[in-house]
Amino acid sequence: MHTSDPKTLYLEPFSGISGDMMVAALLDLGFDFEQLRTGLGLLPLHGYQLSCQKCTRSGIQATKFDVQAGHSHSHRTFADISEMIGKSGLSPWVVEKSIEAFRRLAEAEGKIHGHPPEKVHFHEVGAVDSIIDIVGR
Repeated sequence: MHTSDPKTLYLEPFSGISGDMMVAALLDLGFDFEQLRTGLGLLPLHGYQLSCQKCTRSGIQATKFDVQAGHSHSHRTFADISEMIGKSGLSPWVVEKSIEAFRRLAEAEGKIHGHPPEKVHFHEVGAVDSIIDIVGR
């Protein structure tokens, strides 16, 4: 007999998973949307709206999570995003995990472009919707 920790969630995104899909899955599992909105509101980001609704895809009911943000061409560095998250007032666990996700992205980008992670300028990932998706997960 196999027992598992009730706090462990196993994912098998065999064809990939986007940030908004991950957030939607967590909302589908019961995480409160208003609590998510309140937490993300601690980030010093403006000009976006969050929405959450039930939908049906291929006959399966699911949750759709969207971030509607204006088209911003802000290029933020890893240091910018790390500082933003660190000063947000989010829980220490959320801050740690979010900064670690961005650190890994900065290391990968830096390796590809021949720059140290601190010098990497995020384009798509530095956009409001991407920050919301990563921190919200």
